[in-house]
Amino acid sequence: MASRRPDVLDYPTGTTVLRIFQAILSVIIIIVLSFTVGSGIFAGNGLMLFTSSATLAISLWMVMAHISLAHLYNYWAGLSLDIFLLVFWIISVAVLASQTAFLWGASNDICRERNCPDAFKDATQFSGYFFAAIAGLGGIEFIFSCIFLIFHVIMGLRQRRYNRIGIEIESGTMETHPKHLEEPTEYNHLMPERT
Repeated sequence: MASRRPDVLDYPTGTTVLRIFQAILSVIIIIVLSFTVGSGIFAGNGLMLFTSSATLAISLWMVMAHISLAHLYNYWAGLSLDIFLLVFWIISVAVLASQTAFLWGASNDICRERNCPDAFKDATQFSGYFFAAIAGLGGIEFIFSCIFLIFHVIMGLRQRRYNRIGIEIESGTMETHPKHLEEPTEYNHLMPERT
């Protein structure tokens, strides 16, 4: 995508489309998460809800900065926010996956030892399916975050290398020339003499 300003990096053409997909996927995660919040708020639910909401806001900001509002773009803010998303997605997926493992593993063991009602078994199994789906979607979001972080680093290094073209890295002595010629400057006509 051609930049409108010199400080906006030239990302590959599909980057904006991937950002839009990331925003749509975060909306899907928020919608699916809203079904599980009614049954109980766990650490994984809250963390995943925060991370997907932050992803939605950051993705929309980057899409708008690349499509039409170039004055909103800031390389360092985008890089730091992509690092933030990468860290939070891996933490969110890990916490939610551990909750899913507990719902499927420990709740089945508890129900074997004690006589649990069928409604409890169905509820834990249903919540486990939702948590597993959300953890899978979070894994896809983590992959998107990795891709965008790699794009940021590559484009930043290219821009840095491009900006250094023509700059001498090693400084040397400068040769100075006199401001005025030392020879006298007389008018010499170019026409040959008449005889």
